[in-house]
Amino acid sequence: MITEFCEKWFFAKNQPLKPVSKEDARNRHSQGINYCVVIGGFKSPTNLISLAGEWVSVHFFDTLGRAYLNYDFIKNDGRLFLTFAAFREYEEESTAILRSVTFSFSVDGSVVMSVDDQNEVSEIETKASMEPNWADYPAFGEYGSLCDENRIVTS
Repeated sequence: MITEFCEKWFFAKNQPLKPVSKEDARNRHSQGINYCVVIGGFKSPTNLISLAGEWVSVHFFDTLGRAYLNYDFIKNDGRLFLTFAAFREYEEESTAILRSVTFSFSVDGSVVMSVDDQNEVSEIETKASMEPNWADYPAFGEYGSLCDENRIVTS
């Protein structure tokens, strides 16, 4: 699997801003300086991981290059906690979003789910186990656990 690195990702054009070498990315990782990991490479990314100190964001791309899922984590007690997830369904062969579902998670087990379905928005609040929301902060080059798109919240 191709892995490339950059300082930032330009979502509107689906391309990197300021590509960096693996060694520069390794230095940024050890110093806590922002950088992005592009799994699948710049031309056909499958995942984009943005590491910014205490914050980590993971985007999942479909074969058309659309971000259909993203996870936002924040460091909490030395580990990462999933605080936000967004799922998007698109019109066929288009970037027009048909439906989106977002989840906001709190360490205490609170969950807020919002569904935007053709501009009709609904919201549900509940409690759930947050065990699946925890992950270890990755060592440089060890990003596989963050790319698990099947994180499940159980009640």
